[in-house]
Formats: sequence, C-alpha cells, structure tokens
Amino acid sequence: MTQTFPCRSALRLAVVLLAVAAAACGKARQASEGAPECQRCHGGQSGNAAPPMDLAGESAATALGVGAHQAHLAASRFAGPVACASCHVVPQTMDGHGGKGTATIAFSPLATQGGTAAWSRTTATCSNVYCHGATLEGAASRTAPVWNSGQAVSCGGCHALPPAGHSSFTTSTDCHACHSATMKATGGLDVAGGHHIDGRLDLDDPATASCGACHPALPTSGAHAAHARLAAAYGSQATAAELDPDGAAGGYAFGCGLCHPTAAARHGDGTLQVDLSPASGAAGGLKARNGAGAAYDQATGTCSNVYCHSSGQASPAFAITPAWTSATSLGCGDCHGNPPSYTNGGPGAAGANSHIFLNWLGRESGHFAGLPGPSHPARHGAATSAGSATARAAPMTCQACHAQTIDPANVAPGGFFYLDTTLTTRLAGGAPDRTTAASWQDTQCVSCHEAGGAPTGTGKVRPRLHVNGLRDVTFDVRTAPPATWLFGAVLGASAPTRPYFLTQATFPGAVTLPAGAGFDGGGTLSYELSAASYLPATMTCSAVACHLGRAVRWGQQDLQTSPPTCTGCHGGP
Repeated sequence: MTQTFPCRSALRLAVVLLAVAAAACGKARQASEGAPECQRCHGGQSGNAAPPMDLAGESAATALGVGAHQAHLAASRFAGPVACASCHVVPQTMDGHGGKGTATIAFSPLATQGGTAAWSRTTATCSNVYCHGATLEGAASRTAPVWNSGQAVSCGGCHALPPAGHSSFTTSTDCHACHSATMKATGGLDVAGGHHIDGRLDLDDPATASCGACHPALPTSGAHAAHARLAAAYGSQATAAELDPDGAAGGYAFGCGLCHPTAAARHGDGTLQVDLSPASGAAGGLKARNGAGAAYDQATGTCSNVYCHSSGQASPAFAITPAWTSATSLGCGDCHGNPPSYTNGGPGAAGANSHIFLNWLGRESGHFAGLPGPSHPARHGAATSAGSATARAAPMTCQACHAQTIDPANVAPGGFFYLDTTLTTRLAGGAPDRTTAASWQDTQCVSCHEAGGAPTGTGKVRPRLHVNGLRDVTFDVRTAPPATWLFGAVLGASAPTRPYFLTQATFPGAVTLPAGAGFDGGGTLSYELSAASYLPATMTCSAVACHLGRAVRWGQQDLQTSPPTCTGCHGGP
C-alpha cells in the first residue's frame, strides 16, 4: 500500500489538473478552435473574458493575474486589440508559462517610444509607457493606471485636454478638422483604421489643411506677420489674393509650407524645421522656383536663393534677405532693382527687359524715361531745357502697366502713382550726365534724382499680384487725370483730359490716333490705357495708346543701337 499510495495521489492530481484545464480552455476552444494558443486558454475577444482564470485559479478582474487583460485584448473606444506580445513574452508551450507562474514583461517598441517603460508588480502599475501618454508632451491625470483597479480611461487621462497649443479647441468634434483619420466628425475616436496610439501624430495632408485649424494664432516672432496668414492653406505657395486682395492685413498671405516642410511626416513631429528646398515645393509654386542651394542660415537669420527675394525673372537673380528678426522694410531695389535694369534678353525672351536701358547715345531710355520717348525731350513732368512752363509730359511709373500690383493710395505730389523714387539713378556704362540741363539729350536720371532733386518716397505694393510667380501686366484703367492734379493751373488751356499726356505735340503730316488718345486744347496729346491688352505667351502689347496703337513686344529695343526713325512710331512715308 505504501508503494501504491503515491500513484493514487498522482492519479487524483492529474484528474484535478485536467478538470482545471478543461474549464480554462474548453469555452475558448469551442468559440474558436483555430485561435492562437493563448486565446484557447485565456480567452480574449471571442472568449468574452481575459483571462477567465489565471494560473492561480482566479477569475476576478481585481486579481493581479487577471486585471485589465480584457480591456487590452478587445477593441475599445480608444484603440484596437492589443497583441499579447506588446506587453509580455508569449510562452511557446502550455506548461504554466515555463513554470514561472508569472508573465515575463517585455514591452514592445510602441510602448517604449519616448521613454524607458517599466512594470512594478508591487504597485501593479506601468511607468513611462507611451500607450498611456506618459511620454507625451503635456500633463495628464492618469498616465500610470493601476492594472487591477478597474479604473476607466479617458482622453485627458493620457494627454492634456486640449493638448498644448490647442487652447482654442473646446469639443471633441474640433479634433476632426486636423485628425480626420483618427477622430469622427461627430466626435469620438475612429479606431478601425488603427490611427490612435500608433506612435505617430496622424495629421491630415498639411498641403491642403488650413493652418488656422490647428494653430490658434500666428507666431509673433520675427517676420511671420509680414509673410503668412493662418487662413491660408499650409502648403499654399502663392499669394492668397482672395483672402487679402489689397494687403489690408499688412503683409502677404503665404501658407506656412512656403518656408516649412510640406511632407506630412515632417509636419507636426514636434521639431521646428525650415525647408526651402525647391524639390519639396509643389509644381508651379514659389518654393519650386527657389535656387538649388536655397537655405536658411540659423546663425545670421537670413535666407538665400529664395524666389520671393529675387529679380522675379524666369531665371531669377537672388538677393540675400534681411535677418528674420531685423524688422527691416524692403524697398523695390532690394529684390529686383529699381527700376529693373537687367540685361535685355531680346523681344519675347525669358529675360526680355524694356523697363530702362541705354540708347544709342548711352543715355537712359525705355519706359521709365517717360513720355514722349527717347527721340524727344523726355521732360518727365518737368519743364524742358528751354524753360517753357507749358512743355510738360506725364511720368511713366509702375502704375501704367502694373496697376493692380501697386497701392493706389501711394501717390507722388503730382497725383501720379509711384513706388520707390529712391531709384538707381545712373546705369552702368551710361554717358556722363549734364548737371546744367543744357540739352534735351540730358536724360540721365541722376540729373534730377539726386539730393535736392526729385522727391523721394517709399514703395508700397498690394500683395494681390506681387510675388506670386507671375509677371502680371494689368494696365491702368483710369480714363481721367488724377484728382490731385499738379498741372492744371500750370497748363491752363493745355491741360490734358487723360492720365498720360505730352504738351506741344506735333506730327510729321496727318496722323490717325488710336482709341484712347486725342488732342486737347493747346496742342496737348493725351492718352489712357483702358483698351490696352497684353498677351503673356508672346509678351505682346496691343492697342497701347502710348505706342499710337502699334503692337509691340516686350524687350523690343529699337533705339538701343541706332537712331530712331519717325515712321517707326508714327507710320507714314
């Protein structure tokens, strides 16, 4: 008997263990015979318990071996099912977890993201676990819940509610504006796609999202206010004319993506980055027009090779920007020259230029020389060398061809629009100026635009059609002279009735004037440009009264290398 008793005891013990195993595994196996081994015994989503019984035979959630298994293994309103291996080693055999009686804790890379996760059996808590927000920015109320306490989880328990920088958002439906893959429009998490507790800040495509949807206010540092508007889309790389057509807000309305990364993976990653690379810009956008070496120098606070600070040409010449924190106001000449005087590439060419150039005499010519043209006394709003008070002509400034780009409130004393009259007054290679104005050939700008000469002023544009990647030509639509007329009293009966004019006008023989031009009293020829048009494809201007209706191409400098002929402009024999 003494030899058989152990056998009977062993038999009895085996029966008990089989009964326990059957109780623990039977229901799960019946629910899903093909389920993973851990679910066959511990249950899970299909077993309706997690686990139904731990190795000590406990089944209450307050037991340490049971705890919050069910909350993790089954999908919840915060996350999808959590795999067993995310928290502990999954045993390869069913022999009581290797004979230990307790699980071997081994956190997954997701759980340890941003910190060193640890488990305390004494306090039944995890610490520094990403899944409960312990490694997220901002204070939260329950980043280390007690495993077997049955504590309910909430949004504010894992991360601040609202998170840092989200103070303007007050309801869960607000989250959907930037996190539509994670949050439902009606509020609540959409965990089906696995975009919550996934180790990423899942934002909508920043190229189309409105910056103001996430950021309650534009940063006040540096030159942010002069460049961007939160109402613009993040990736917007051209002036948002519909948002701020006249620059009323004091600056441009670029999207933040013009200077910051547009790739979703680099946006909202917690690191402030400046990315000016043209490769990261959208096709046709301003960033894509940056030079290959476009960059921001952190030490000096300056940008280089950026299109926004360039000559604006198809192959632009780049300028170094002022320091970001310098509060410097730029003038016209700080980016593209004032007036633009780069080498002419030829009629209709990408580098075409007729703003101003040196004529065959080596003197300034072109549009900025003003009416009536280079073969006549330029006058440019002043008396001729003969001293005649009635010999006058309208100045030609930027408003004539770029009327929608300049600020109509920024006017010269004579009532004409102007930008920055602190212009470059001597072109390289030009003939010496005549300071005594002894001849009509004295057309060097420096003759007047020096200290004590023509009044100076600061340029001002409307962002609507400025720095938008195009060279917008919009002709002056005024048909009457400016209200603040300087020449009315001086010219008397010779006062023009249109914005642009030339007094004492004579023609060699009969002439047919185009629409928008006519003679006023005293022999004054006056013009308006409302009928003029411009074709960008060929850079051709048509029906321009200043050219007596003749179609001309931008960059056509007939007067650059040889004297003009009368018929070149007037026609006739």
